[in-house]
Amino acid sequence: ELASHIYSLDHATHVFVCCHKKRDSACGEAGEAIYPLLQKNATKMLRIHKCTCLGSHQYASMVSVFYSLNARGHPIRTCGDIYGMISPEDIPDFLPSLYL
Repeated sequence: ELASHIYSLDHATHVFVCCHKKRDSACGEAGEAIYPLLQKNATKMLRIHKCTCLGSHQYASMVSVFYSLNARGHPIRTCGDIYGMISPEDIPDFLPSLYL
């Protein structure tokens, strides 16, 4: 339901970064470390959001990505990926993967 709601709002890629410190300090610390690095690259078509727990704390930081456009900019059925163990050092290589 969330994915279809996002698709109806716009055709952007939405990135959700777990920054939930109360649930697990590892997620909170790791998520807060990568969130500003991702946010620097936010555009109208690449939206970065903080979110609550995505689970699997042993893989902090957890990032969920919902896509609505393909590489040519054509609408697709909204789909997504979940990534774990993303570190600040991974961000330069991770950013290109956010575009289908």
